[in-house]
Amino acid sequence: MRTDRELLARLWPHARPDRHLFILALVLTPFAMAGALVQPLMLKQALDEHIVPGELANLDRLAVAYALVTLLTYLVEGAYMLALAHAGQRTIVRLRDSFFDKRPAGALLTRAISDVESLGEALTAGVVTIVLDVLVVLGVLTVMFTMDWRLTLILLLVAPPLLFVLQVCRLRLRDCFLLVREQLAQVNAFLAERLAGVEVVQLFSHEEASLTEFKRRNRAYRDTSIRSNVWDALMFAVVDSTGRICIALLLWYGSSEVLSGTVTAGLLVAFIDYLDRLFRPLQQFSGKVAVIQRATAALENIFTLLDDGTRIED
Repeated sequence: MRTDRELLARLWPHARPDRHLFILALVLTPFAMAGALVQPLMLKQALDEHIVPGELANLDRLAVAYALVTLLTYLVEGAYMLALAHAGQRTIVRLRDSFFDKRPAGALLTRAISDVESLGEALTAGVVTIVLDVLVVLGVLTVMFTMDWRLTLILLLVAPPLLFVLQVCRLRLRDCFLLVREQLAQVNAFLAERLAGVEVVQLFSHEEASLTEFKRRNRAYRDTSIRSNVWDALMFAVVDSTGRICIALLLWYGSSEVLSGTVTAGLLVAFIDYLDRLFRPLQQFSGKVAVIQRATAALENIFTLLDDGTRIED
């Protein structure tokens, strides 16, 4: 079985014509990251320099600046997602064209529609957007270490078990999605063959046997889909619950530090805001891992078919 990296590398020739859109998304990435990092610092400044000491002068200007930063961040992120969506859809159109130009029918229906659609989902909301997620996580951790390294180290205690669980779920998801794609192709191929040859099926009184076989294949597809959904939900639940545990640890330890005067109330609030921004990409990452695993399973099927030497005779 080919690795995820090898499969995604083989996809690049189909995506290359729209490389300017992918480059645009990468150029916008640091601006989107900067917006996510600046907002909690502005919140800390509002609390520590204006609200807590009762100095309300210029607080309105800070509030307006916060609103403008938020608006600009949304605009940049919107342009980022639109560029990826446009590039992803154009890529899957080219890949579908290569299917219909070179390959016969059969399981082609699943490969050209369902599998390629999973691939488009990965291009739009998976592979490239993970770059932004990783940069946001690294940026948030850097700022948190700069603000208070002790609070940050307490939060990082949960990282090793979290990463272990995510890796286990990722491997199981790929196995499940590969099997789901294969079983869906079998269901579609069986149904297409029986519908195309319905007169032959009726002629030999094979209706009951065909229905029984279809139900067997459909149940296998259903059971595997359920297993993949369970692993997907488990991954999201682990990340979400870990985030809540970290907030509880932060409130427990941070509140005593605020009372002792070691840290300010604004720093604690900023830390909680940063913590939300840290786990938001991780939650999205769990979903994107599922998207990418669906895509790599689909790519395995797609390139297996494209590598076949069979051609339709003119």
